[in-house]
Amino acid sequence: MSNEVLFFAFANDTSNPLGSLTKESQSIYNLLFPATVEQKFALYFNQNASREAIIDNLIKFKNEISLFHYSGHAGRDSLGTTEELSKADGIAHLLGQCKNLKYVFLNGCSTQDQVIQLLDKGIPAVIGTSAPINDEIATEFSIKFYMTLANHENLQNAFEATVGAIKTNASSANIQINRAIGTVLEKSEKAEWGLFVKQGKEDVLKWQIPNKIIIEHQADFEVNKLIRDTLYEALKPYSIEIKNLIRNQEEGNDIEDGDRNIAILNSLFAPIAEQLRKLLVPSRDEDDLGYERIHIGRIKQIVQTYITIVESFTFILISQLWDSITLKPEAKLNDTALNSLRVFFKLDDSERDSFQMITLTIEIIRVMEECSFQYFIEEVEHIRKIFKDGSQFINSCNYLESLKKRLKISLNENEVISSCQEGEIHLATVFKEISFLSNYILAAVRMIDVKKSRQDLAPKFNHSLIKLVKLIGGIKMKIEEKDNFMDSKSVLLLKQKEGKTAYLNLSPFIFDKNSFEKNSVNANLCFFYNYNPKLNEYNYFFVDRPEDPFISVSTMNLEEIASQFESFAGLIFHQNMNSI
Repeated sequence: MSNEVLFFAFANDTSNPLGSLTKESQSIYNLLFPATVEQKFALYFNQNASREAIIDNLIKFKNEISLFHYSGHAGRDSLGTTEELSKADGIAHLLGQCKNLKYVFLNGCSTQDQVIQLLDKGIPAVIGTSAPINDEIATEFSIKFYMTLANHENLQNAFEATVGAIKTNASSANIQINRAIGTVLEKSEKAEWGLFVKQGKEDVLKWQIPNKIIIEHQADFEVNKLIRDTLYEALKPYSIEIKNLIRNQEEGNDIEDGDRNIAILNSLFAPIAEQLRKLLVPSRDEDDLGYERIHIGRIKQIVQTYITIVESFTFILISQLWDSITLKPEAKLNDTALNSLRVFFKLDDSERDSFQMITLTIEIIRVMEECSFQYFIEEVEHIRKIFKDGSQFINSCNYLESLKKRLKISLNENEVISSCQEGEIHLATVFKEISFLSNYILAAVRMIDVKKSRQDLAPKFNHSLIKLVKLIGGIKMKIEEKDNFMDSKSVLLLKQKEGKTAYLNLSPFIFDKNSFEKNSVNANLCFFYNYNPKLNEYNYFFVDRPEDPFISVSTMNLEEIASQFESFAGLIFHQNMNSI
């Protein structure tokens, strides 16, 4: 990583929570995130900072960290981390190893003794406090400080401006500000902030948040090699085709990249495979600038592939949440989860376009854990691992979300090259971590017929369904006989359990438009986009043609789909969709 890293750790003790910590972290993130969209620096937020997470990331980013900010409970020789206290001298030692670190901001109570430790370790500048500080005032100070830094003021000017803002607040009248740079706070009963600089390193006072874009790319980068190699290995446990290719290769047969491409694509859900196909498969028209070549169109396709993956997984989780609450109606969702869902379903077109779906995914996983709901997907421990703050998966998702926003601005030639390369690296990480989905089957069920002859003790159920896998030459309607019936005119996630087929219904968030049309033997999947309360319509996009006009669903054309949303809203929000 070449960009500077701004590392923020927010540690809330669940037994003694700080009420304003969430506000502080969200406000700072909103202030600084726009610059990350242009890759001016990397922003790393550890929202629920444990000792292990802080240590791991100080080691991981030791050559890139230029700013370390801590907010939470603190004492003269300790920092509070989630559910525990951490010795300040150990963290000070690790910070001393960060050779590009410019300053440390300890936004906790009575951190003056830690200031001395940090300066002794060679940290150029430290912002610390002398006595217990009111939670709301600490939050106000922090937000105003980063608001000023975000406006390209240097470290000293930002501190001085924040001092002035805090002093004008009547509720902060008893707050003392120490401006004695180079000295250490005297012990005081009054809350007092200080900016302290190690002797000989006064130049740090001129430091500003990075405002230049750093562009790097590898001259020998081979397009698609990383993503092909990553998926070929990650999908091996789930794919008979890949296992057969590996066996053939071991027997001395040559395996072409095209063979690997087909095996990979046939191992993924068709909606995801179709987006990946556009990246992997060369264009037949030499004059056509295909997505397998480096240009702005490839960046857009990398982002669209990522969007399809994340939205597929999020709709799986929302569907699971629906089923879980149906089975456990006494469970209550916390206000944060309800608000997150409510915000998602109320997004207008411009808001939906910029919405970070991964944030909703994380919130649903959190509420699934809080309510002890059972997952349909059985790789629960893996899900917990990859959705942890600071995981490679989350970091890659954050990069691809930033890349999505960067597409709205002009990119020069070097930026296009580096974004194609970095985009593929992060997309490969996302694919690797969700490869377990290939253990399941995505299917569109059309009609279900009952089959029972006189001599049969129990009926059988013939399902007309399309298994949405094997993109290359394998998607077609089949009739499958089952002992039990599933849901008709629905898109289902299937798994085999104890010799029987279990399913999770993903409708109405994903539905097959052709299920509602006569004599259609192909699938035409639509993903939910947003809800228009004025028209009482649900807008969808065609997953294989996201650039096409939306399809609008209402009680006037597809009542079955619209009514499912009303059932969902009634169960989750205890309101109808128009009132949430």
